[in-house]
Amino acid sequence: MRDFKGKAAFITGGASGIGLGLARAFAEAGMKIALADIEGSALTGAVASLKASGTEAIGIECDVADPASYRRAADRALSAFGKVHLLCNNAGVARTGNIWEIAESDWEWTVGVNLLGMIHGLQIFVPHMKAHGEPSHIVSTSSMAGMRPSIAGGPYTATKYAMVGLSEVLANELAGSNIGVSVFCPNNIRSNMPNNGRNRPVRFGGPIDPAKDPHAAAHIATMSERNRGGMDPLEAGQRVKRGIENDRLFIFSHADERGIIADRFNRILSAFDDVTAFAPATTPRRSATAG
Repeated sequence: MRDFKGKAAFITGGASGIGLGLARAFAEAGMKIALADIEGSALTGAVASLKASGTEAIGIECDVADPASYRRAADRALSAFGKVHLLCNNAGVARTGNIWEIAESDWEWTVGVNLLGMIHGLQIFVPHMKAHGEPSHIVSTSSMAGMRPSIAGGPYTATKYAMVGLSEVLANELAGSNIGVSVFCPNNIRSNMPNNGRNRPVRFGGPIDPAKDPHAAAHIATMSERNRGGMDPLEAGQRVKRGIENDRLFIFSHADERGIIADRFNRILSAFDDVTAFAPATTPRRSATAG
């Protein structure tokens, strides 16, 4: 997909951070923007900022973990724009702590937003894109935590790895079509993502109060400090746009993670060397009298 002008984008988690950076980058390219976000107040401000720059934009409150909420949001975007050509599966949350200590409800929350939110989007928009037949693209925001373990914790890492795998499967399934697929694996981007617990729905336990939750407080402090020196979200959005234009399956924000990823894959490859080293030269033949 290279021609963005006049086409429409649907961006989840679009009211701030990377989502709003994506919206601004694609708005600069002439796209119409539908922002879907669970945080109504931030959504209002984000839409107003896009409209002030001359962009045709709408905001839709949406809980991506709830399929009915997602469907209502998608229907609203399709009613406003007719067609959607770019799906940005960007909404994401994290819950920190040891794997065995994290409440089941927080696993459900993280899986619901990060993984099922992506799946809900694919189930709605892939058939839509195939039906309208115009060049389209799907980009899902994973993380460097989708390529190597993260201090953000088990649920976050598990879902971000899953998003990478699903994107690879999706790319194979859509090969030969005019729907491109990318997975964005950013590192530190300036955003309010570390404090995502403010938006945890009641059914998963309600908003997280860092003053009463040492894991949340520590995570917010650590990641906020890192993010202060991170990349501007608009630059991240521009990098994603360039990756889409070049039909890249993998899109990264920072080159300095290359060595860490190389080390991980070298450890994997060395395990295959172990298999070769310990494999018998020939498979023993079963004795005819055995048994």
